[in-house]
Amino acid sequence: MSREEFIEKNQKFVNSLVYGLLIWIFGVAVFLPMASIYVPDWGSLIATVFIIVLTYFLFSAVKNSEPIFEYVSERLTNYYLNWRKIDSTNQGYARKIVKKTLKISLIILIYFIYRPLIWVANPVLAGLALIIIILLIITQIFSKK
Repeated sequence: MSREEFIEKNQKFVNSLVYGLLIWIFGVAVFLPMASIYVPDWGSLIATVFIIVLTYFLFSAVKNSEPIFEYVSERLTNYYLNWRKIDSTNQGYARKIVKKTLKISLIILIYFIYRPLIWVANPVLAGLALIIIILLIITQIFSKK
């Protein structure tokens, strides 16, 4: 499958990811600094609005991400097995490990995306979110899928 076919097939994922990224950039780089300068009391309100909007787009992207994980884990596994000249008898197990690693990386990335917004909204929530992220990672490590 070529790169263009891959993007065309997963257009919802790509669109949601790009929209979420743009919203995050404008929120963290433009609106939160402006709010802290001009209206310091509204920083938590603006951060909360951006958290809600960003959540919509990121959940939409994550909901459509399973084919992406399958494709990328298959490509990485095949590349690694061919590069190391390893027998492909354990290819299913290796693909499962790569897929879990990709999902854990996504969980960590989502936390780092939300962290600046959560910190402005309420610093205590950033700590609670970190605890939830650690629990999600542990759950992902011990899951059967």
